[in-house]
Amino acid sequence: MTLALLSDPTTKSGKAAIKLALNSRHSQQPQVGYIASEPDIARLYFNQTKQVYNELGAELSTYVELEAGFDDAAFSHLLTLNAIHLSGGNTYRFLSALKQRYLMPALCDYVKMVAY
Repeated sequence: MTLALLSDPTTKSGKAAIKLALNSRHSQQPQVGYIASEPDIARLYFNQTKQVYNELGAELSTYVELEAGFDDAAFSHLLTLNAIHLSGGNTYRFLSALKQRYLMPALCDYVKMVAY
């Protein structure tokens, strides 16, 4: 398993770290999901991040919002993808929303699954 913690995925070194993480998945065009740390109605940050993944030969295909726009089916689908991108932002708000929706066990299981 590869875990990459980045402060800015749009920088040269950020892109290199993402590419390294994606290459460890051994997939020709990795499918990546995105969990928003807070509502992004216009999907500004999602679309910016999607561009980065496209440049690296991956597809950022699934968007999950944890608050008002939460979709159980989208989250379930996210858990089938090669990688998950956790957006930046307010860490407390992000973690609180994950806990309120009881998603932490599913994410932990995902990490264990992709580790092998």
